[in-house]
Amino acid sequence: MRLHENLLDLTHLSFLHARTFGTPDYASAPCETTLDEARGHFSLTRSVMPTRLPPVWGRPTGLEGVDAAHIATSTFVSPALHEVHVRFHACDLPEAGQPQRAIRTAHIVTPETATRTHYFVRHARNFAPGDEGITAFMHEQLLAAFQEDIDGLEANLAAYAPGTAAEISLQADKPSLAMRRWLKRRAG
Repeated sequence: MRLHENLLDLTHLSFLHARTFGTPDYASAPCETTLDEARGHFSLTRSVMPTRLPPVWGRPTGLEGVDAAHIATSTFVSPALHEVHVRFHACDLPEAGQPQRAIRTAHIVTPETATRTHYFVRHARNFAPGDEGITAFMHEQLLAAFQEDIDGLEANLAAYAPGTAAEISLQADKPSLAMRRWLKRRAG
């Protein structure tokens, strides 16, 4: 559950991923939430524009060093699947008049025990599909970022046993809280 909460909490990109793919303006960018209780799908979308993309996004998309838009939607689909859709465009032109630059990521979660989870990640992109250099660069950068997630979650689990820390929830936590309640109803 904490892995899914981490993926729904896009504000953490500014802090946990400051060295890899987070930007300082990400946590304060406007967000929209979508709660589909009937389907069990909970989403958060953040639109950061204008921003300067970190190298992992800027270099492969050709948007490094320019004012760009970074629009990310993170969706809890099921206890085993979380999807993240990200798109980018230069801010000086309408998005519709630019080449599409999007990444879709499947986060596949398979719990082994109460404290151990297998975590598989698959990325797809619609730009530079045959460029092995971009593939290798993005793989290296994203591997470092996901290691930051693992380290942060493990530190959180070690520091705060369930029920021992007071929680403070903000508007951006709405999808995570709805997902947690939805999961508890199904498990109970």
